[in-house]
Amino acid sequence: MPLLIICGRPGSGKTKRAQEIANYIQTNFQKECIIVNEENSKIIRNEGYKDPNNEKQTRGFLRSSVEKYVQSHIVIFDSMNYIKGFRYEIFCLARAAKTTYCVLYCNSPYEVCVEYNKQREDQFSIELFEDLFKRMEVPNQLNKWDSPYFEVRYNEPTPLEEISETLLVMKNKSKDPVATKQEKLHEGNFVHEQDKRIQEIFEHISKNQLDDIQNRNGVMKFPGSQCTIRMYKPLSQIEIKKLRLEFLNLIRVNPINNINLVHDALINFLQGQLDRLQ
Repeated sequence: MPLLIICGRPGSGKTKRAQEIANYIQTNFQKECIIVNEENSKIIRNEGYKDPNNEKQTRGFLRSSVEKYVQSHIVIFDSMNYIKGFRYEIFCLARAAKTTYCVLYCNSPYEVCVEYNKQREDQFSIELFEDLFKRMEVPNQLNKWDSPYFEVRYNEPTPLEEISETLLVMKNKSKDPVATKQEKLHEGNFVHEQDKRIQEIFEHISKNQLDDIQNRNGVMKFPGSQCTIRMYKPLSQIEIKKLRLEFLNLIRVNPINNINLVHDALINFLQGQLDRLQ
């Protein structure tokens, strides 16, 4: 069933938008939506995001809920979703479910977010709010996992009709809304070139990880990509081989159709896995 991922900084109005969209779909399409968020999952925000371990568990629980409900319900995933690698994982869930998917980014300025946070019963502490606010990785509609893409500023109305059409009407226009068949896309040496690019990334990590951790605060850049990853500790060769195998299994189920997206897709996948390993 269709999946909408809402993302934005804390206090940017995500839950209000989620409820508006759910009500619109219920009224106009007579379809019920499941809203997956911290509140409905009984997660106390200050506890769920107080440290990396709790944050990892929170994301894992929310991801499992999305995976569970997307098989049978229209799902609105209402959370910060500020890590691009995590959004890529959710995109892959939609691909695996063969359903429509889109992203709504709530773009609100700092002052508005602060005020909304103060009004919320389960508000973030000031220290945690400041930390999470700075960590938002804004969606880029050029990335296939951030597209179709909608953006609303705090004083703009929610594009209810457009979002509903993307999720519900477009689905009826295509038997395969998220991908055409793989054999039509892989031409010539596509697979060979894909494997080569994947290998280049892992060789770059093996060669440069110690230097980047010691001298660049763990930030690693890659040739041919604008994306970076944050390394928290060196990876062993066993861990590198395991990550490579996990990514190959992932793209076997959810193939990448454009060779130019291989680097960025792998880098975003790696960041999500590194965040879990820290």
